[in-house]
Amino acid sequence: MRTMVVGVDGSEGGQRALASALRLAQATGAALRAVHACARRPADIPETYLADAHAFEQDVEVARRRGEQILEEALQAANGQNSGVTVERQVVCDERPADVLRRQARDSDAEMLVVGSRGLGGFSGLLLGSVSQQCVQHAPCPVLVVPPEDRPS
Repeated sequence: MRTMVVGVDGSEGGQRALASALRLAQATGAALRAVHACARRPADIPETYLADAHAFEQDVEVARRRGEQILEEALQAANGQNSGVTVERQVVCDERPADVLRRQARDSDAEMLVVGSRGLGGFSGLLLGSVSQQCVQHAPCPVLVVPPEDRPS
């Protein structure tokens, strides 16, 4: 395996996905692209931004910096699991998270995409979160969905 992509959103599910991806990358010698996606869809843009593009760009920059912080904290929390693994960090703030992850997997010729089964989205009763479900259905490579620790038996 040459390259894997993992979605990291700051949630427990994202942290578990990162830990699994790091272990797989270490075992296979794959490079890892850790991706944080900040959703910035037209529906997220308040009308006040239409008149003030500068305010919108400032908010996107704040989201980008927060994404970089989330990636840094997640990799630090992985606590040495990334020994010998090349990790590239990507923060993308212009699309829906599932679209970002699928595009990153395609653009990097990833041989696997790793996601948590539930991240920061709502409806905790769903077995798969909407991002992981979209990735499973539309990714250009195999997808590993890492379940929550408290998964019902």
